[in-house]
Amino acid sequence: QALNKLMGTDVYSTNDQLGGPGIMYPNGISHIVRPDHLSSVKASIDWLSYVPSARGGLLPITDIRGIDEVERPITFTPAAG
Repeated sequence: QALNKLMGTDVYSTNDQLGGPGIMYPNGISHIVRPDHLSSVKASIDWLSYVPSARGGLLPITDIRGIDEVERPITFTPAAG
């Protein structure tokens, strides 16, 4: 309402138009949009599982062997032209 009063016109009708998922997600501010609160909490917990439990702590995923080996056979040959 403050912006509407300042501008003297109805710039927006809901707070979602100023900063809801329709604005934040396409602009890259939000990385995920969920359909409801419960799935939003679950997604947040999933994201937090990649963050150390203490500042300066080890990453939760410490064994990265075998995910992407540097030395591997090359099996793809691009077509000429």
